[in-house]
Amino acid sequence: MLNLIKADALPTTPEARSLMRKAMVFLDESTGRITDTGRPEEMLALATALNRMVISTREQILDDAVAAFPVPDHPNA
Repeated sequence: MLNLIKADALPTTPEARSLMRKAMVFLDESTGRITDTGRPEEMLALATALNRMVISTREQILDDAVAAFPVPDHPNA
């Protein structure tokens, strides 16, 4: 999905891009703590937080993509 966004294949709003940047910054900042195998409880908490951020970002991107396309015309029944 990130590759599609970088290629401008998916429409995104500033809000979606902001969420994506926050998730990437969080991952960069917590990589050392995630790879520290001596603290599995902290690794689980960090992974859970990152997962929530990614899900939130994905939902925003999908909402943006749906909103960017017009509603198809359907003949009246």
